[in-house]
Amino acid sequence: MATKAQEITSNEIGDRLNKIAFHFEERDKFRADLTQFSGSDCDPTASNHGELERAIVRIQSEELNILSELFHLHDNVTKYFQVHGLKTSELGVIDNFKPYRVAANYVNTQKHGTRGRNQTSAKLDYHALVYERATAVPSPADKLLDVRSLINFEGKLLESADVIECLIRIWEMFLRHHTEVDVAPFVSRIGAVLARRQGGSVYSARLPDGVIADAKARAIERKHVHI
Repeated sequence: MATKAQEITSNEIGDRLNKIAFHFEERDKFRADLTQFSGSDCDPTASNHGELERAIVRIQSEELNILSELFHLHDNVTKYFQVHGLKTSELGVIDNFKPYRVAANYVNTQKHGTRGRNQTSAKLDYHALVYERATAVPSPADKLLDVRSLINFEGKLLESADVIECLIRIWEMFLRHHTEVDVAPFVSRIGAVLARRQGGSVYSARLPDGVIADAKARAIERKHVHI
């Protein structure tokens, strides 16, 4: 029979997973709202430009919420291991996982600000807009489908959505194999969101050399500032 401490830590992991799933669902809901905008709304003089900017911020805020919950899930799992007499060293697989290190740095930078003094500060320096092309030729009238935000970590750019999905997958596998926590409801909710994206076209694009160089320059500048 589980002790009270074991019951509490199990429930707290479940609560954290519910928050992750909630913000993941909210992000998808806000993403769907982007279809009311088109390329012409990117013009600062457009009547809908302000609304578009707010829509992008809402999505990025949900991504930060998800990353924060995924990062702090580590605290809950550590406590779970401690009260169950398990080796916390098993969490090393999470600690050494690059998406986790990116999320940890980004969340802490958002909370405490640029670190400086030879420490990396992960920042959301850029984002790319994804459109549904109506014809073979791109047009300002093309409908907006998504925003892909780019985290600058040590001068390298990673899509926040990719970092999120990688962390969700590793945490799900870790909890399923190392704990008695029921992850099925969490997996179901995440899966329902991902299923709505299936069937669409997938495109890739190379980042311009100028953006890559600028990302490296920004990262170096922040790292060596004295704050």
